[in-house]
Amino acid sequence: MRLIVCLALLAAACGTTEEKKPPQPACPELSITVDGRELAPLSNAIAIQERSAGGYMVQLYDHDGVDCKQALSGHRVPRPHEVFARAYVGPTAHQTAVGLGDDTEMDVGAVLSRRPDRVGDPVVICLRQPVSFDGTAGTWAGKRITMSGRFAGTFCGMQH
Repeated sequence: MRLIVCLALLAAACGTTEEKKPPQPACPELSITVDGRELAPLSNAIAIQERSAGGYMVQLYDHDGVDCKQALSGHRVPRPHEVFARAYVGPTAHQTAVGLGDDTEMDVGAVLSRRPDRVGDPVVICLRQPVSFDGTAGTWAGKRITMSGRFAGTFCGMQH
């Protein structure tokens, strides 16, 4: 009888140590603006995992000319006037980035909110707070870029 009472007290004590966290709000829809003007939707969405660092990247393109094979090779030459956006989440909290074309902003607080189990699964990187930076190269040089929301793509696998 004493053993049962002790086990019941132990179970009750163990059950109260878990803290309940409030649920995270849904990730907002993707928004990419340049000098305050919204970019046209980027419909080709690919996700890869880096072999070296193990981080995940969602890549968004304004054309369907990039497939998984090209994204995984790491040796793709961009098309002239291509619009290419990306979000990256590495293995540590400070290894996050977003980018548009040749420009990248680091340490942006993005989170991997959906990790794939296999090729073909969705990958979601969420940038809950808007991040603004000035373009320094290529098409976006001298322009104010602001990105926020849900970067979602189909998982292609691990980069070669």
